[in-house]
Formats: sequence, C-alpha cells, structure tokens
Amino acid sequence: MPTRVGSHLARTAGAAIAAILLLAACSDSTSQRSTTTTTTTTGESTGTTQQHSSGCRTNGQPAPTASPTLKEFDFEGAKRVALVAFPDEYDGTDPLPLLFSFHGHASSKEINEADSEMGKRGSARGFIVVTGDALGDPRQWNMFGAPGQPDDFAFINALAEELGNEWCVDLRRVFASGHSNGSAFTGFLGCVPPYRFAAIAMVAATIPSSCPPDHRPSVLALSGDADQTVPYDGGGVGGEGGVGIPPALETMQSYRDIYGCASEPKVDTLEPGVRRDSGVDCTDGARVDLITVIGGTHSWPGGLGASIDSNTSDAGRDFSATDAILDFFESVPPA
Repeated sequence: MPTRVGSHLARTAGAAIAAILLLAACSDSTSQRSTTTTTTTTGESTGTTQQHSSGCRTNGQPAPTASPTLKEFDFEGAKRVALVAFPDEYDGTDPLPLLFSFHGHASSKEINEADSEMGKRGSARGFIVVTGDALGDPRQWNMFGAPGQPDDFAFINALAEELGNEWCVDLRRVFASGHSNGSAFTGFLGCVPPYRFAAIAMVAATIPSSCPPDHRPSVLALSGDADQTVPYDGGGVGGEGGVGIPPALETMQSYRDIYGCASEPKVDTLEPGVRRDSGVDCTDGARVDLITVIGGTHSWPGGLGASIDSNTSDAGRDFSATDAILDFFESVPPA
C-alpha cells in the first residue's frame, strides 16, 4: 500500500505549489463559516462560546444503537458513505466536537479505522467521529480540486452541514485528520471556505498553508524521519527521481512564520524516540506542532500497519499518533 501511495503522490506533487497558490487566490476570506442554524451560549466550566448546531434538541436524542453507524449521503449524483461513531454518553442535548478522519490512497474507511482506531478512541473521548470513503478506482481524495473528478471539498462541507442538522455538534470544535493522500487533503481542506475547522492533523504528508492571512487553524503534523515515500528531509516523493518536496521541518517553520510564532520552537521528548517541535506565542493562541517519530516510516505510528512493518522503529510501532491527535484537538482554542 505505501508503494501505491508513493506513486500517486509522485504523479501529483508537481502541481502542489501551483495548487496552493490557486486555492489561496480563490479562497474568499469573507465567506460565512456555516449556513447551519446555530444557537450560541457560554459554557459555564470553560467560559468559551459554543455554537450549537440545529441538531441539538432540548428533549434529547439518543445516538443510534449501533456505533459506528453507516451514513449514506447523496451528493452530486453519487452515493457517498461514511462511518459515524458516537460517544456512549451522546444524548442530543450537549454539543460535541466533530472529527473527520481521511484514509490514504487506495485505502478505505474500514482499513483506516482498523489501522488508526480513530472512531473507536475518538468517540470514547467524547468526539463524534466521521470516517469517510473517497471515490475512484483506486480511491483517492481529490485534494487539488481537479475538474471532472468528485468535488471532495464541497462534499465534506455539505456532509458537515448535514451532520450538524441531524446531530448535536459544537460548530466551534470541528476537526480533520488524515494519512498520506488523506493528510494532504486535510491540509488543503482546512483552508477552504467556509473555514469551519478549528484544527487539522496531517500524518505522513505535510502540506504548506494555503489559508488567507486572517484564518489560522491550529496545525499538527506527524512524520517519521525514515519515511521513504514522503521523505522527511525533503527530496523525491516515492523514491529517487520523484518530484522534490521541502523538508518537514522547513514546512512547519513556514507555518510558524505565518502564525506569528516565536522564531524558535520549543523542543521536547514525548517518549523515547519521539520529538515534538512546538510553536511558541503564536497568534490568538493557535498551536503549530511537529511530532517526529525517529526511525518511523510511512505507516501510521502506533497503528495496525506499523505493528507489522519490519522497517519502522520501536517508536513507530509504539507511539500512538491517534492519541496524540486527540490530545492536540482537545487542547487547541475553538474556532
């Protein structure tokens, strides 16, 4: 599977810089965050403002008896499907954070969940987690908005609206994470109107910001420094001769520059073989973090794939990217 991911990224990465500039130019920073009807209240425990989606009900609304449940959504003439996992305590009255999880190239929602357990672990920590499927053969997210292919940006935003109308969502705490092709898609999605995402997490593919200057979602990137598919230190994607990309450290420094963080990050060790570079004093309290898994490969750190990856390190097998992402999302300021 990593080889197929690499071949896809190698074919598309050459358009990355142009696509970033195009998306940034086309983004309308005055667009409304959401058309979902909302009710705004102030949380007593945190003092933060919550935007309740119209799916919140004073008389309650239990979650489906089966979680995750299959969500079918007709969009642009195609039936799209996703798994939606709910916390056990969901009752339809308390607005909960919404998290989208995106699979890599040639993967699926089922493989993504088996690998990352984002739905299982996220719902246990109070998130409504949506794990969707891209279209195509092989499946891949249309991260460059290529014409003639599914408009996945519009699909995810329409699905978010649908879920907010159906379920009780805190619209200031909407998040996205992804792996490889799904990671790149996440990076672009966070900068596409209506700018609904408070934070994004990119695993094994780090995309520079394409956001307008007044939109700064918190950003977490996780990369293995032995990744041969999307090289951590920069170089050819998919191997020698592939399209060149900048190093992950350089890309995350560009985020810190854009976000007005201090010139030097704070560096600490999360556990043996895992380093975190954190932005300091960033604008509006935004977080900009890079987690480096020493000896980690293109596999999802701590996931099922990493457990059988003979090339990854002990840290790559043991460190949970899923838990790190959930920790990060819980810590960032609301949108």
